Amino acid sequence: MDSTCQGSIEDDDFFGDDETHQDNLNTNSVLDLDREWQARYKQFHTVGYREGLLAGKEIAAQLGFNNGFKESVLIGYNFGKVRGITR
Repeated sequence: MDSTCQGSIEDDDFFGDDETHQDNLNTNSVLDLDREWQARYKQFHTVGYREGLLAGKEIAAQLGFNNGFKESVLIGYNFGKVRGITR
């Protein structure tokens, strides 16, 4: 090959400029990290919501039980007295 042809082959980079390639890698990794962050945020937000909902249900159930127990104790006691007297 002559020197003109050899020079143009050496100057031609098949994969592109190394600097451009590095910029593309940085951009891709930033996009991947952003996608990963959004996925994790959504996942933990959903998990936190479910845990909060479950905790709220447990508290509401416990409060309902406590109130029902308070109301029924006196009624049950009076019923027991009446039943005991009638026997």
